[in-house]
Amino acid sequence: LSYLITNDLQYDSRSAFTLSLNHRETYTGITDKDRALTTRRFGELVDELQKKEASVEESMAALGKEFRTPGHIPLCRESIEGLKSRQGHTELAVSIARLAGLPACTIGAEMLQPDGDSALPVEEARKYAEKYGIPMVTGADLLKAHGLATDEKEAKDPEAKKAKVDN
Repeated sequence: LSYLITNDLQYDSRSAFTLSLNHRETYTGITDKDRALTTRRFGELVDELQKKEASVEESMAALGKEFRTPGHIPLCRESIEGLKSRQGHTELAVSIARLAGLPACTIGAEMLQPDGDSALPVEEARKYAEKYGIPMVTGADLLKAHGLATDEKEAKDPEAKKAKVDN
């Protein structure tokens, strides 16, 4: 598998992806029911382990007891400094959980165009949210809530803050 390790990702030089897993009680892991069990139980386990301040060894043993890899649920890890060091989907999702007082364990899913081949543009996602009464929070909103966007340009473009810091 070492031949598959990459340093040429087209979208990000610091990918949050780690491994994929399934809960041990799933059959194939691919059905909605199997994925729901895996994601629900993973979130519960993370919460349980964090609340009891489990050691790394205890956490790994608990993870291995309930889950197997490879699986159908990709796990992503937040960068060490969270939104201060990377403004990716993973860090943004974890920040929502923290702001809500929930465990820092989230599920990410991208809204797609009806053809399924590309992401839904923000304005179309906003219309969908309005139509169905779903609150919509943008990355810029989260950066602002965390005090990481100091001006309007940075609020709209997280890369602007990085450029400012790098210069």
